[in-house]
Amino acid sequence: MYRAVQRLPSGIENDVALKVLRRDIDPRSQAVQRLHDEGMLLSRLSHPVLLRVYDLVTLEGRAALVTEFVDGEDFTSMVGDLPRRALWEVIGHVASALDAAWSAPVRDGRPLRLVHRDIKPSNIRIDRYGRVKLLDFGIATAEVTERMAHTQTGFLVGSPPYMAPERFSAEGSGPSADMYALGAVAFEGLTGERLMGGLAVPRIMGMALEAELWDSHVAERLQRVSATRAEMTLLRGMLGHGFASRPDAKRVVELAEKLASDAEGAALASHCRQREWPAPAVIVGDWEGRQLAETVPLPPPRSVGPWVPAVLTAAVLGPIALVAMLGLGWVVWTSSEPAPKAASVAPTVPEVQAGTGPAAVDGPEAVVIAAAADDDPAPAAPRPSPPRRSAATPQPDAEVALPMPVTAKVALRVEEGVRVALVRPGERIELPHDAVPVGTYTIEATFADGVAPLLRPGQEVGHGGGTISCDRTLWNCTLTGPG
Repeated sequence: MYRAVQRLPSGIENDVALKVLRRDIDPRSQAVQRLHDEGMLLSRLSHPVLLRVYDLVTLEGRAALVTEFVDGEDFTSMVGDLPRRALWEVIGHVASALDAAWSAPVRDGRPLRLVHRDIKPSNIRIDRYGRVKLLDFGIATAEVTERMAHTQTGFLVGSPPYMAPERFSAEGSGPSADMYALGAVAFEGLTGERLMGGLAVPRIMGMALEAELWDSHVAERLQRVSATRAEMTLLRGMLGHGFASRPDAKRVVELAEKLASDAEGAALASHCRQREWPAPAVIVGDWEGRQLAETVPLPPPRSVGPWVPAVLTAAVLGPIALVAMLGLGWVVWTSSEPAPKAASVAPTVPEVQAGTGPAAVDGPEAVVIAAAADDDPAPAAPRPSPPRRSAATPQPDAEVALPMPVTAKVALRVEEGVRVALVRPGERIELPHDAVPVGTYTIEATFADGVAPLLRPGQEVGHGGGTISCDRTLWNCTLTGPG
């Protein structure tokens, strides 16, 4: 990521940020499509906390997104530094942006119904004047716009320490998931610690499927917070396991504004004006001091129709460079520290690699998790069901297929010490088993004594049976085979 000056033909200059796709990214990949989606979604919204998008361009075969530049630091760098009044102002500003993204009408008069899905400290930026910006809509979903990128079946994308429990199940993502994540950010701002502490991702996933375990952990962590009754009430509401009981964004705005007005300490703008801001780190990039012109368009993304320019985030913020494209001048220079690269945890799907698929999510905790449910990019749309054989009406003189067997063999491929069962209401089948009734089950895998079982709901055992494989290192089980 670069800081740049955009010079218009009229001589007007704009201070901008340039997010550049890495050279090794396939221009047809889901990662490219995600950044295209980010630009298109943000271009349809207008709110002071939402990042403004100026253009999508191609430079030396690398796609780039041009946005406003925010001269400041991520919330991550300010945890423990913000006065309580300023903290609740930040929470209120972000909630206001999320409310607008979900409910504000856009150009055609309909609300976009946008869910961010990756609210976390590193995606909230505060400038030197106390203005707040919400960043990185690369994995956001919306109802009323077409998307290029589609999350692969069996994967969830996001940052597990900030993901609401329903994100790990078939219930998927809704606006309340963003409120949970914002509550986790507020907890971190108050305590200097993550809500999930040092819990491993598989442990978080296991708790997410058990409301009692989840709420017990949250209650224990909230005991660490020195807060007023009103602050604690809001935190409990935002962080509860049941998404239906969480306050919506509009209500969070109202409560956060009230908390800010009642809290002690400097206001956000005053604090930022008086704060000693660290000097930007000097990072040398491969475009430092160069002049570039926009090249031929990238190839069209796979299966998305007519080509539209697409973009992706680069991993570095800071080089100095001079860039010219389409008659516009670009001067790029140092800004702040590098943005951490994303991790990828998806051993069972080798074609998804870091930076080329859902793994291209900013933040050290951003991972791709093999999961049971589709993470549909349009949460309000019906989730596609697995393909099923249609029951064709028999025609005269036509052969009628014999009934398929109603049970199937389910094999098991696990390491020593891992116990697996298929569970549904009124039935529990220890594996392996040669006669599992066809139907939908939850995989229950116990990896170690004293650790909550991992549960994988929504697994279909079809007529052909299949094999369940479990990875003890990743706490992950998958069902493969004909369905």
